[in-house]
Amino acid sequence: MPAAMIHMLAARDYDPQGDARYLLGSIAPDHAFDRAFKDAIHLRDVPDRPAALSELRAGLDTSDSYSLGWLLHLFTDMKWDESFLADYRAAHEGEENWFRGYHKELHSAGYALYHRYEWADKACGDILKVDLASLPPALPGDPAQIEEFRTILMEKTRESPPDIHSDVFPAETVERFAADTAAAFRAW
Repeated sequence: MPAAMIHMLAARDYDPQGDARYLLGSIAPDHAFDRAFKDAIHLRDVPDRPAALSELRAGLDTSDSYSLGWLLHLFTDMKWDESFLADYRAAHEGEENWFRGYHKELHSAGYALYHRYEWADKACGDILKVDLASLPPALPGDPAQIEEFRTILMEKTRESPPDIHSDVFPAETVERFAADTAAAFRAW
C-alpha cells in the first residue's frame, strides 16, 4: 500500500496524459476508513489476489479513465505488498508498532515525491475538481467518503515540508518501483 503520490507517479508512468479522473481513480481505493472494507476493496481478503484482480479487470470498463486508474491502484498495491511491505515487515518482525514507523516513512516518501515533480501540484488541484457524481457505479465507494479523503489527502500533501524525505523509501527507489510497476501493468 504505497502513498498516494507513489500511486500517482505509477499512473503518470503508465499514461503521462491521463486525466484527473484517472489520477483520482489511482488513489481512490484508499478512501475507505474501515480496515475490513479497505482490505476487501484491495482484494487482500481473498486467497488468490492475482486471480481476483484478473477477474475484476475482466468485468471493468477500462476505457473509463477512473476505472483504469482504480485497477492500476490495486495492481500497484499488489506489487508493493509483495516487495516493499513484505521486506519492511520482515525487517521489523516482532515489533509491536511496526506499522507506525512504516506509515511515517511511507507518507514521507509520498510527500517527497510531491515536492520533486512540477506536475504534482496541478494534478492535486485537478483531482479536487473531479465531479464525483460522474464516477462509475460498478466500483465501491461512497462519494462523501471519497470527497473527505481527497480533500484531506491533498491538503496534507500540499502542506508537507519541502525538505521531507524517507530513509527507508528514497525517491530514486520509489521512482524505479513506479516505472517497473507501470511496465508490468502494461504487459499484464
